[in-house]
Amino acid sequence: LFVSSTRVYGEDAGEWVDEATDARPADEQGRVMRAAEKLLLDSPHRVTVVRFAGIYGRLPSALLDRVARGELCPPVPLLYSNRIHRDDCIGFLEHLLTRVAAPAPIYLGVDDLPVPRYEVERWLAGQLGVAAAPGAADRRGAAVRGKRCRNEGLRGSGYRLLFPDYRAGYEEVLRRRATGPG
Repeated sequence: LFVSSTRVYGEDAGEWVDEATDARPADEQGRVMRAAEKLLLDSPHRVTVVRFAGIYGRLPSALLDRVARGELCPPVPLLYSNRIHRDDCIGFLEHLLTRVAAPAPIYLGVDDLPVPRYEVERWLAGQLGVAAAPGAADRRGAAVRGKRCRNEGLRGSGYRLLFPDYRAGYEEVLRRRATGPG
């Protein structure tokens, strides 16, 4: 298994991507990851690449701290984000290693719901009970940014997400945050 990132996709206008999408990174970090993927996938070894996006679940959390201070990202441009809870990252890797006889070469490790980042932050503010103000809108660029990742490969492998969307995952994180370490 090789853990990579959806950063290998250069799409940045709300496009949908999946395992069949040609990976054309837009930045140097993405190009380095894609080169490592290609090196392994072109080798004589059986390799499976898992491209994770937006791993969350660790505490402390800079995102939760920022939202708790009442600071949200701007609603414009609409910025799609994709995420997966850390427990699902671990669960999916374990699933591929122990329950899938012939894993596919590439999987996207994301939950079921690509969503605008502002929506996630606004929901978190509500859960935290804080009055939050969005950041200043940036209208200079595209109206829509980011990409939306499909997880059909993950689903097709038989893995069942513990946290199928940000609400389920962040509810768990917020419970842990409220009860302290442990």
